[in-house]
Amino acid sequence: MFAKILKKVDLLKKFSYSDIHKIEKIGTLKKYPQNSIIFNKNEIGNHFFVVKNGKIKIFSSIGNKTKTIAFIEKNNFFGEMSLLGCGTRSASAKAVENSELYMISRKNFEKH
Repeated sequence: MFAKILKKVDLLKKFSYSDIHKIEKIGTLKKYPQNSIIFNKNEIGNHFFVVKNGKIKIFSSIGNKTKTIAFIEKNNFFGEMSLLGCGTRSASAKAVENSELYMISRKNFEKH
């Protein structure tokens, strides 16, 4: 279902489609209501996300100012650096619409 999207992720481009299908199977779907926070800046990144439906805002706050970095919509992805164990999140993510995300945890990714 998400194999074509996963194959676009730089980190996964060299993987075979067989490996991509294995990675696809370790993910889970999770619903996020409108305005819910998916993760906050400086949290440890443990999941990679693909948007099945909805819209996600990637943003950063400094003091009382918020800067929008990107909007991520259906069939696009974010948080891929967490699969490498790259430490803390550099920005926050929030569902700006009711959204359903396909999530792959670093823990499950490392097992496979």
